[in-house]
Amino acid sequence: MIVDNLYILVFKINKLNDFLFCDMLQNLYLVITDKIVISFRLRKQLETHSTCRLHQMLAEFLTQTHEHQEALDQFSIALR
Repeated sequence: MIVDNLYILVFKINKLNDFLFCDMLQNLYLVITDKIVISFRLRKQLETHSTCRLHQMLAEFLTQTHEHQEALDQFSIALR
């Protein structure tokens, strides 16, 4: 009886961990997808309206995504 209850408890903990891990992966996927969409939208907007503010926003975003060289390029364009 105690062994059966222990097995059920361990099974439930494993299921909870699987659920939390899947939830974590889903959240990570959403964050990555959001960053791709933001980058795409900013770049698309820059094709039609190249303003220093948009270049600065893209540069700040690229800095947060650790794309430092491209961020520096965008900052230099913003300063022109």
